[in-house]
Amino acid sequence: MLLKPESILKFLPKEIELKQRLIFDSIRFTIEMIECSFFELNMNLEKLALRRTKRNLPQIFLYAWSIIDNVKRFIALNKKLPSKDEHSYLNSLRKVVEFRNTFQHLDERIDEVLFLQQAPFYGALVWEYKNQATNGVEIFIALSGIRYSKTHEFKVTEYKNLEHPINNIRLESVNKKNKIIINLNELYRALFSVIEFLEKDLKNQLSSMNLNSFDWKDHRDNLLIIKNEKKN
Repeated sequence: MLLKPESILKFLPKEIELKQRLIFDSIRFTIEMIECSFFELNMNLEKLALRRTKRNLPQIFLYAWSIIDNVKRFIALNKKLPSKDEHSYLNSLRKVVEFRNTFQHLDERIDEVLFLQQAPFYGALVWEYKNQATNGVEIFIALSGIRYSKTHEFKVTEYKNLEHPINNIRLESVNKKNKIIINLNELYRALFSVIEFLEKDLKNQLSSMNLNSFDWKDHRDNLLIIKNEKKN
């Protein structure tokens, strides 16, 4: 879990300047969207591995690209906050930027490299499934769209240390020139470390200012229902 129930991002002091408070809360909301996408991606990849669901590749690519998109947004929101070292704590996430650029400028990449490289326009997803019953490992490759390349290369990883049913989820795409690969499990772990640093740093700052936390549970993520009832 990226955010624990007691995370300081859920208990921001009222005294924080409103703009900064909203930025911190947007970071919190973005983290929770990433968490949701990562959970749904893993769950659906496992269902595909177990042949327990109809093949719905747009769904898994939606979750994968949502992770990329929101991690890039997480970086941008953090850059709105003051930093003594130019936000160096975000360095482990920066690889996501070129994937987000491809996602955002997909139409341009078609003529620049996608067609020439015979790459699927929305990329490929590769993951490893550890069968708990047989202790064997299966590799899955999901290609977006019509397949117009006869081959697909992938790197075989070391299997002996696999801990979870779904491992090494890799999204493959292109930048302006070449094929690029990002491991979403590694990205998730890097994000976890970044969030830990962010929370610790924020806690220290608030402590030095003697500010008390406030539970925003009843004041955030509200759902409004407006009824227009027909009169007799």
